[in-house]
Amino acid sequence: MNRQDFFKEMRKGLFSTIRTVSEPFVDEEIEKLEKTADSMLGIRWMFVCQMDTEFSKVNEYFINGKPIYIIHANGNMRALSGICPSCSNLLNLSNLLLTCKCFNCSKDYNFQTESGNLAFEELPILLKSGGYYIGLKR
Repeated sequence: MNRQDFFKEMRKGLFSTIRTVSEPFVDEEIEKLEKTADSMLGIRWMFVCQMDTEFSKVNEYFINGKPIYIIHANGNMRALSGICPSCSNLLNLSNLLLTCKCFNCSKDYNFQTESGNLAFEELPILLKSGGYYIGLKR
C-alpha cells in the first residue's frame, strides 16, 4: 500500500468514526426540534390505533370528541377532519357508498371518485411506536 492509498483509507475511517459517534446526538437534536416546532404550532399528537389494525377504505374515529376520517387510497393514508369547514356541523359518513355529506349546507364528497364540493381540513398523521397518531391543534 502506498502513501496515497493509506491516507485515503485513514480519511474514510475518520469520517466513518465521526459519523457513527455524532449520529445519536444529531437524532436527539432533530427530535428536540420536532417537539419544539409542534409546541410552537400548537399541535398535540393523539393516538388513533395500532399499526396492525384492519382498515376499510374510510374509517371514522372520535378523538377528544372530534370526528376524524382515516382514508386509505393507493397505498397512502390521510387523516381528515369530520367537521364541515363551511358551517362547522358534523359530517355524515356512509361507508357503504363511500360518501360524506353535510346535511346543513348540502355539500358532499365521494371518496371513490374523489369528487365533490366539500373541502376537508387535512390533519397531519404520524406512524410512531407501532401506532398511528393524529396531530390536533390545541
